[in-house]
Amino acid sequence: MNRTAVSALVLAMLMAPAAACLAAQELGPPEPYARHRGGALALGYAYYSSEWERMSALSETFDIDMNFIFVEGAYGFAPGWEAYTHLGAAKPEIRGEGTMESVGDYTAEIVFDGSYKFYFSLGLRGVLAESEHGWGFGPVFQYNYYSDYDDTMIFEDVPSLGDVDVKATYKDAYDVNIGVAALYDSHLGPVYFGIFGYWARGRARFEFTGLGYGPVTYEFEEKRNAGAYAGWRLPFGDSGWHLNLEGMYKSGPTFAVSFNRVFGV
Repeated sequence: MNRTAVSALVLAMLMAPAAACLAAQELGPPEPYARHRGGALALGYAYYSSEWERMSALSETFDIDMNFIFVEGAYGFAPGWEAYTHLGAAKPEIRGEGTMESVGDYTAEIVFDGSYKFYFSLGLRGVLAESEHGWGFGPVFQYNYYSDYDDTMIFEDVPSLGDVDVKATYKDAYDVNIGVAALYDSHLGPVYFGIFGYWARGRARFEFTGLGYGPVTYEFEEKRNAGAYAGWRLPFGDSGWHLNLEGMYKSGPTFAVSFNRVFGV
């Protein structure tokens, strides 16, 4: 394997942490949508944007955008507690540049544009304690699992090689989000804010054209990420409909909006 091939391989492998930032969608307030032994449905959209930097043998900055469309179904399995699932589609976009310093400071443009693929979430929300003044707090939990994403990138005019095709596949990706939030039940609906921890894992597979060796699979994980979020659930009278607005910040901003309908007792 020549020096240029090694540099191309390292560049693609160091791109993997950027692909890892599939994000939590709407976490919601600890107060459940669904009443005890009742259900709730929601239709929502979430957007995540972030910038990642890493300094090593390569210097790169990646801009990552994720779009989510989801349907949520929830069931109130105990007073003040609900379990829920998201079924939806997510689309990643990754932009940036990576410098192969060992090949005359060659700079490769990274453009990964995945298509909408299926994902699902499992979660819990609950209120541990409430005061007579409208305050409460409780935990939130969300697990997300994603489909595989693939795209073909081109490193143009690589010295001694010309254009090099790189097929990148991001696979077996999941993330876990655990947090605690406070809420205030105002006359305009619950307002909530909290903190959460975030873990993500996945594998990236890279196939190179014209470099004389087979595909490489790289396993990676994100640990000890933490963030904060806040939101507002606005009820539409006593109709059972709600509009939920939520903002989140971890390594970049996220916002989510959903329309919710409560059913049952």
